[in-house]
Amino acid sequence: MSQESPPIHRTGEQALEEAKVYVTKFGGTRAAELTENSDLIEERRSKGKKQILTISAIRSTNEKYNELTHQRVTDQEIEELGKAKTGFNVTSHLILIADCIQEGDFETASLVLSNIRKFTKEMAGEQVEKDSNIPEKEEAIESLNRVIDAELDKLLGHLITNNVGQVNSVGKDRLLKEDDGYFSITGLGEDLARAIYVQYLRLRNQQVAEVQGQDLSNTVFGDEPLDSSKKKHISKNVSYILRKIAILFNPFQLGKRKDNSHATLEQDPSKREQVLENITSEMRRQIGDLIEDNDVLVSGGYYPGVGSERGYSELTVALLAAATKEYNQSVVCLIEGDYPLRSGDPKKIQHTRLIKRMKYALAFELFGNRGSGADSPAVHAPALEVLAQNQIDTVVFNPTDLEQGTTLIQDYEDDGETGTVVVENKKINDALLIESSKMQGPGFLHEIGGWFKDHDISVVLPPSSEITMSLTFNNGGPTDAQIIEFETFLHNRYGENHISLTSIPEQSLVYCLGHNVQDSDTLVRAAFAFHKAGVKPNMNMGGYAKTGFVFSFNKDDAEKATQILHKVCIELADTPIEEIFQMAL
Repeated sequence: MSQESPPIHRTGEQALEEAKVYVTKFGGTRAAELTENSDLIEERRSKGKKQILTISAIRSTNEKYNELTHQRVTDQEIEELGKAKTGFNVTSHLILIADCIQEGDFETASLVLSNIRKFTKEMAGEQVEKDSNIPEKEEAIESLNRVIDAELDKLLGHLITNNVGQVNSVGKDRLLKEDDGYFSITGLGEDLARAIYVQYLRLRNQQVAEVQGQDLSNTVFGDEPLDSSKKKHISKNVSYILRKIAILFNPFQLGKRKDNSHATLEQDPSKREQVLENITSEMRRQIGDLIEDNDVLVSGGYYPGVGSERGYSELTVALLAAATKEYNQSVVCLIEGDYPLRSGDPKKIQHTRLIKRMKYALAFELFGNRGSGADSPAVHAPALEVLAQNQIDTVVFNPTDLEQGTTLIQDYEDDGETGTVVVENKKINDALLIESSKMQGPGFLHEIGGWFKDHDISVVLPPSSEITMSLTFNNGGPTDAQIIEFETFLHNRYGENHISLTSIPEQSLVYCLGHNVQDSDTLVRAAFAFHKAGVKPNMNMGGYAKTGFVFSFNKDDAEKATQILHKVCIELADTPIEEIFQMAL
């Protein structure tokens, strides 16, 4: 079986050539590369391509910015990742500001905002200094500083004057109520990045226009008015003093967060559909007004409602692509990274193979449905869902190294491809094994699922037998206390003698993903591979439709299993299984 698509099929290179509009994202450390990205934008414009850019919050890994990083951000990174990141992350510090506001610690909030300002100005100034296309350096830096100040002063104004204790948490979003809507603290990072890019491109004499969220916050979050009468005619200094007095007499009052004051879009599917339609409609209106007269449109990654979801800037990219396509434009969505999609992680596996094309169904398995599935940085599921529904060509590639090739994600006519094309693994939290004869009865799965739903825990159910069921989780999983609580629930509901719960710690899921894998010899190859490697899966194989098999291993065995699966299922895919049995792997 060939692991590369035959040349007769449409390729990513063709999709890039044929499209009139490119929709893509600059984010994270890449968003800080203003000069290089502007060069790329100009190169694509010179080839007649219109571009719609989504800019997410800027960060840097340069160690010189470590001194601007607050210790609480560092502590959080160590807790979550086991180590501190180098450089400076704007979004992490905006979230810290939100936390400080909740705590009534305005001094720290102001200090952190000042460090964001210092980092952003220094980063932008460095880009100007090295950009040969910007001759008047001093004037350019001053103009960018004014843009940066204008955006960050919006939050500073809230710290000084508005009801800074009223922080609403909506998923990952942090909101402050305004008289005419809501101000997103976390979304400020994307708004700031958008404004910087617009000004920078104009400094290079590139034609550019902005696509913005306009007044969607009330539409999404409601229009509950503030009691503004108490704020009228109060000076900034008096307002600040009144807040300090309030903290002295009740230090917890301003620190109270209104958790779950708004359901996230994922928790309310009907509202989610309407919100996304409202956003797309507004995007479509602005694109229609701007795209004919402008070669480049720039949007921030944040929109009200979207900001509550994981990977929200990628969802913004997908919505912009959908809006552009509805405007009868030939559009391609670009996913730009270190490399196109390959049969395994090139950083861990040798001899990986380029995947020239992939159906949306397989992409969902690879990138994960709402966070489940094999780890991959390419496309988060909400964005992929929009792209698939609108049948938008999506190309994954490295724009600075086109010799690596491209991967085109689109639905195409089935031509009988079979076998594994990707082997991946992902770490998971503890898996839970339920054993009970009661699961044969009606309503068992509904009750189990209902318990986790009530605790806001997303469950992945590998296939079960008559009396066993294995649960894994795609949003962090239950805590130790919740596992004990769940076990108590099971015993109270079904009796201690009729049901048992076992926690299987430190697991990794290993995936064989491909086309019609149940019609191939993938399972036979996998069993032989595990035997030769001396590893044993803890959970039974599970089939995801016809696109994949999944196995669970102790974390120490997962990498070995992944390596040998790639070898026998992909590198030796054209070798008959009988010959593989004779090999010393």
